[in-house]
Amino acid sequence: MRTQPLVLLTSLALLLTACAPIQSAVGSRSRLDKTPLKAVSVELAEGSTLYPGGTAKLVARATAEDGQVLVTEGAGGGTVRWDSYRLVAHDATVQAGGVVALDEDPRAYAARALRVSLTALSNPERRAEVELPVRFDKAFTADFSGAPGRPGFPGSAGNAGAMGIDGSLDRSNPTQGVEGGPGWEGTPGGRGGDGADGADLQVHATLHPGPGPLLQVRVTAGGTARYFLVDPKGGSLLIRSDGGTPGAGGKGGKGGAGGIGGLGVPQGRPGPAGSDGRAGARGSGGSGGRITVWLDPSAQPYAQVLRFSNQGRSGGHDGPPVVIREAVVPPLW
Repeated sequence: MRTQPLVLLTSLALLLTACAPIQSAVGSRSRLDKTPLKAVSVELAEGSTLYPGGTAKLVARATAEDGQVLVTEGAGGGTVRWDSYRLVAHDATVQAGGVVALDEDPRAYAARALRVSLTALSNPERRAEVELPVRFDKAFTADFSGAPGRPGFPGSAGNAGAMGIDGSLDRSNPTQGVEGGPGWEGTPGGRGGDGADGADLQVHATLHPGPGPLLQVRVTAGGTARYFLVDPKGGSLLIRSDGGTPGAGGKGGKGGAGGIGGLGVPQGRPGPAGSDGRAGARGSGGSGGRITVWLDPSAQPYAQVLRFSNQGRSGGHDGPPVVIREAVVPPLW
């Protein structure tokens, strides 16, 4: 009877060992290294949309020689690992797990769809290429707001108080120890930095040539320009030049501990702790920038897709009213 548990454990171990290959094949991820393929394909995952500056998930499918369809992990819900393929997205970046990231600049996608190619590493002759449309009906943002102020430096902790002078421990002539010295006060925290002012912006908008309508927009601040392509049917562009938020004041330093009382009979009392340092003052917020818009007559019917914000922050002033001028604006690219 004593050997029965050992027999049961041995049998269970053998059973689990036999089932291990089955578990690996059914429940874990797999590669296509030893699977003969007839065809492969790639497409956007359901619910994914391609926008400039955004990311989208892809799904790859492989059809084996026996007719079985093998789907990639992740958005596809399958078990085939993405490293079974070489994935190339022209004018975009390929990320792990079958994700493509589009550049924010729409000029690469204004005239053509995004081209994605897929090659099975185990069957290099099995490849696919697809063109995926890029959409522009999104709420875009061009943010040229001022930088936030830096937080103030924290104060330094105060030093501990001096130890009290010892009294006498002689039982025939005891004297009390002297009280410990007071702890030093913590130093105050530093003042927070001021938020920077929003940039002065020049905005040019015109109608994109070709099918549409689509609105071309260039937002310039100094020597920096950013481009946008906006579909008025559902899309918009918020142009921000708000003042930067103020930096928080530094935390005051902690007061030093009181000194230990001197030895004696009785022992001296400990000194009082030092008070904590004051917190630093918060900085001032930045002011909003100036925004000037040149709007081509062709873009006038779609001017409502442009929105603006140039608010001041906590002590800063709001920027002046946005100036919109009608002028001939040629295509921006």
